[in-house]
Amino acid sequence: MSDGRKLWVEKPVGETENKKIQINCFGRLSIYQEGQEMGIVMNSEKARELIAFLMTYQGAAVSKVTICEALWGNVDIHRSLDSLYKLVRKMPISFQLKSNRGMLQLKLDNVDSDLLQFEKLMGERDCIENLEQAVKLYRGSLYEEENYEWISEKDAFYDNLYVDTISYLKKHFQQQEESERAYYYESLLDRYA
Repeated sequence: MSDGRKLWVEKPVGETENKKIQINCFGRLSIYQEGQEMGIVMNSEKARELIAFLMTYQGAAVSKVTICEALWGNVDIHRSLDSLYKLVRKMPISFQLKSNRGMLQLKLDNVDSDLLQFEKLMGERDCIENLEQAVKLYRGSLYEEENYEWISEKDAFYDNLYVDTISYLKKHFQQQEESERAYYYESLLDRYA
């Protein structure tokens, strides 16, 4: 945005409350705070979508323009930035959102997530037990029940990673002559055939 207007004051939001949040991204999107689903506390479906979008960046800062393009599509950028501003201001304080220099970031200090756990386990691929734990976390495609237009590329990435992992585990257990475990992973693969 080069017209010189400041769209909103850049400041951290929600740093005064640190309640634990659980965000489940695989399968149905669900957001819990201290064991209670936050469906009623979240002020709109767009707020849920914003959290879902930011979760796919796993704590990295994202351009507000990128967020607006993903969540509001072809709406005028000024109108969508205004909508984003209003949305952020109405978010429950337990979501630690940091807004700075045209970027928005979901701080993950108080967030647990199946997506974050999956990524961590996949980063430690040499350990078969980690791969098995990652497979258990994958309860369906990323935000499977949502119709987010922006999700297809990220969803395909995780689907492919999941299929590659269960294929690898099947072969591993065949080589180890552990037929029951190999059959289990073969049955998971059959669901994707």
